[in-house]
Amino acid sequence: MRLEGEVSGSPTDWLRYAVSDLEIARTTPSSRILLEALCFHAQQAAGKAFRACLKSIWGNYLP
Repeated sequence: MRLEGEVSGSPTDWLRYAVSDLEIARTTPSSRILLEALCFHAQQAAGKAFRACLKSIWGNYLP
């Protein structure tokens, strides 16, 4: 859910998705949860956080 007044693709938007992926990655592995899936979400969290940083510096110049 997007916060009121928040622009799609904004640094805050990207960071919110990064935090969500990180929470999923922190899930305790079990026999029904693949470790690879948790690693994927950890990688996605890092990438989205990095993109949030870049967007906050360069704004709309970053696609």
